[in-house]
Amino acid sequence: KMAEGESHEPVINDALKVFSDSWEDVRESSFYMSKLRIMEWLNCYFAFMGCICGLYACELDYKYVDDTSADTVTYLLWMSFLCTNLLNLSTVVRYFVQLRWLKAKHFATPTDTFISTKLWKPCLYEVLLSMLAPSPLGEQAEIETPTDVSGVKAKYKINTILSFMACMRVYMLIRALLALGPYITGRAQRICQMNACTADYFFSVKCTMSELPFSIMAYGLILVMCIGGYGLMVFERVYND
Repeated sequence: KMAEGESHEPVINDALKVFSDSWEDVRESSFYMSKLRIMEWLNCYFAFMGCICGLYACELDYKYVDDTSADTVTYLLWMSFLCTNLLNLSTVVRYFVQLRWLKAKHFATPTDTFISTKLWKPCLYEVLLSMLAPSPLGEQAEIETPTDVSGVKAKYKINTILSFMACMRVYMLIRALLALGPYITGRAQRICQMNACTADYFFSVKCTMSELPFSIMAYGLILVMCIGGYGLMVFERVYND
């Protein structure tokens, strides 16, 4: 109850302040979403530069053994190692940008941290996965398989196996392409929030597959054939030689 002659403005101002604190700052959230997309493509650049340098170094090391090619292999391995470290750094920065975006969207409170939001778990998994790449530190390391029925032993260089495992970085390209789609925009986030769901990358994958099922299947088949073909060549050519 208001006393006679008492102004209603303080009550209205307090109510407006409460509601304005819960409103989303669209400019801030759009700014961090743009930065998040830039970090996605920066991750792709470092990932594929390191992967290409590692693949080329391993193929050059397998086919040529002269001094010139040995120096080139060492140089390419150091380039791959540098790109891998830069990739790990940009991955950590990307997750901190994502935290700022979550706060701007009010999906996280201002007091939330990198640990309390549990963003450190996927960040750690990505860093560990990115470390599976050729390195100059293991240039001469080899593993030998047990003798098979024909009495043949196969020797694989560790960097050759790591170069194949580095092909798993292709998921970064898929994630960067999804970030450019219409299902992780601010509008999609607001609509999903009203329907009690989250417009994340899995949501974008499901929407894209429901919209373009045959195209996704075709691209996935081509991708699996390329990676699987390279792996088959790497692990079987030793027996053929």
